[in-house]
Amino acid sequence: MTRLKARQQLHRAAEADDRDPATGQLLADQLRRWKLTKGQVKHGSGLNNARRATERWLAPIKPHLQHRAAASSAGTSLETNLQHITVTLATWDAVWELEEAMTEVAMKRLGRAKQLVVFFGAASTGT
Repeated sequence: MTRLKARQQLHRAAEADDRDPATGQLLADQLRRWKLTKGQVKHGSGLNNARRATERWLAPIKPHLQHRAAASSAGTSLETNLQHITVTLATWDAVWELEEAMTEVAMKRLGRAKQLVVFFGAASTGT
């Protein structure tokens, strides 16, 4: 398909509507106006989708990250950092007991697969 035919098709599509009613994404008019190829639009969409996926993944651990950031030595007081260390040390054993219990449950449910994951995970981190 020649470039002229492609532009004509984009122009016809742009006259119909600017956005896709199902997804709300920009359609042909914006492609023509910004002179983006379909590949560029797809690439940009992939980056946006990756950003959204990362945000979804980080959402459950965001409070933990914020807690650690608040207790870091960068821009915070020594007292706050010491308080964080004290809380971490006080709860350390309980956290690992819970992890061991969760591992046992997972091994019963998944068989030996979990044990291999733990082994290879530890091997990759060097512990």
